[in-house]
Amino acid sequence: MTSENDVSLGRTIRELRTKRGLAQIELSKRTGIDPRTLAAIESGRIVTPSLASLKQIAACLDIPLKNLFGQAEAQAKGSFFLGNQRGEYTLEWPKRKFRIVSYLPKSSPLFAGKIILESRGQCDSETLQFKGQVLLQIIFGKIQLVLENNEHYLKEGQHILFDGRLTYSFNNPALRETTALLVTHPSIAAS
Repeated sequence: MTSENDVSLGRTIRELRTKRGLAQIELSKRTGIDPRTLAAIESGRIVTPSLASLKQIAACLDIPLKNLFGQAEAQAKGSFFLGNQRGEYTLEWPKRKFRIVSYLPKSSPLFAGKIILESRGQCDSETLQFKGQVLLQIIFGKIQLVLENNEHYLKEGQHILFDGRLTYSFNNPALRETTALLVTHPSIAAS
């Protein structure tokens, strides 16, 4: 049985080969690898190609062996995520007058998104519990942050990194909406 990564390595080899204008039989001749074996590697049917074969292939494709794996890994499912400003999902606290929009899927090990506080909106450690590091950067507006009884005011462009296990609250003292970038590790979706 082949995994996504096995197929991805074979796909990478095939793509690099075709970009260089080589037919599969030509690469087979240059590497000394049997054409059926090369076809099986490219299709992912050979789950664990030998290191010697991979070195020969990489050398003929004029690419370092580590880059061959790097390109395959970059193509593997879950290696990257392309999103948009609408986000993947939204969490809302209407009574507290704030909402959070996630830029990443719930399965991500970290959270990256934005928190939007309406006028007089408030978020605190009782409402939203973080289990690790929190980065908050103001995009529009300002926030009054109280962290372990120490008060801070953050305005547009300013940011703070803090341990989310501390007692905190942030409030929007302004009459207009405030938006801030919010990054947490681990993700708040894991809570």
